[in-house]
Amino acid sequence: MLPRLHNRNIYFIINCKYKGACWNAMREMILKAVANPPKILWGPFVPVMLNVGIQFPMLFMMVGAVNVNPIVFMAMIIAGHTFCVFLGVKEPHISAMIQAFGKANKTSVNLYKVKGNKFAP
Repeated sequence: MLPRLHNRNIYFIINCKYKGACWNAMREMILKAVANPPKILWGPFVPVMLNVGIQFPMLFMMVGAVNVNPIVFMAMIIAGHTFCVFLGVKEPHISAMIQAFGKANKTSVNLYKVKGNKFAP
């Protein structure tokens, strides 16, 4: 890339086969990374990991302690995963929304007595 001064701005000359092809390819890669959140088995990352992280230990505890048939829990895991997949189809960014809710849902402590939460010390 060679800098070229024009109207007091710096423009970069990009050697591409077609005019604007490099810029469009770079923009497309960035948009794909933002628009396609991570998935596990066609479902959004956080809900699927919560589903598996809760239901598999429950499966092993109930099979070991109460001697329950594991087919029941496998059906519940598949139903929960199917729900997560449909939730991800409806709202692809549900993982980011869950993570943002966890960070933003903190109660503030006020130094003086006021009605409601104030963002002043």
